[in-house]
Amino acid sequence: MKSYLSSSILQLKYFKTFGEKTITRIPDNKLFFKLNDNSNSINTIVKHLNGNMLSRWTNFLNSDGEKDFRERDNEFVDDINNKEELLNLWSKGWDCLFNTLESLSEKDLEKLFISEMRVIQLLNLLIVNFVTIHIILDRLFT
Repeated sequence: MKSYLSSSILQLKYFKTFGEKTITRIPDNKLFFKLNDNSNSINTIVKHLNGNMLSRWTNFLNSDGEKDFRERDNEFVDDINNKEELLNLWSKGWDCLFNTLESLSEKDLEKLFISEMRVIQLLNLLIVNFVTIHIILDRLFT
């Protein structure tokens, strides 16, 4: 039987691949599309996810999410020029997440994270968030 951690990593790798396939199928001009002035384009959402993953999963067990290197406001500037650049950002965030998760042990899942949340709770929250994002992207653009 697989451990919860390895099973979660496998599930998250599925979401990464699903997202890549979805992005690949979306016409380039729709990557910039916004439903209205209060929404974000796919480019902006991916850029924000990248920033969030790098900030959240760098030095994970020792410091809370917002890192000094993060420029959160810039994540909402849609300056991605092409699909290749978008997919590179997508991969960079996921690589940070997987490098961190693959360095954890099952015992680490019960540790309290800085924000008084157990690592396992944060992992569950992450999975739910990605399920929601992928369902929305798939229904809107494919």
